[in-house]
Amino acid sequence: MILARETHLDALAFHMKTPAMRKVMETLLTGATDFDLLESEGFCLCLDLGLVAVENGAPTMANPIYREVLTRQMTDPMQFVMPAPDFRWENTDGSLDMDTLLKAFQMRLKSYTSAAREGDRVV
Repeated sequence: MILARETHLDALAFHMKTPAMRKVMETLLTGATDFDLLESEGFCLCLDLGLVAVENGAPTMANPIYREVLTRQMTDPMQFVMPAPDFRWENTDGSLDMDTLLKAFQMRLKSYTSAAREGDRVV
């Protein structure tokens, strides 16, 4: 339902083009603090549409499906330009090449441990 972008979910996602409503969703999805959120016009609209709820005095997404759909909608431009990862440890049939995967893991772990010994920050 989410990946197929059902019509009623697309209609909800359309509302995210409204700056006031988008701000509400971004705040809730990122966990940012906005003390004026509950009194904003955007929050009232989101509440009226059933996108958000107030639980124990705190604003939250109304349900996990809306969280997923609206997150996808808000990140659409990035999703379409991001290339698919090229996994060196994947065989042509889609199965894992365990030897290559373990070697890659060991190399990464080695870089972490050597950086930790030298006091460097690992990214």
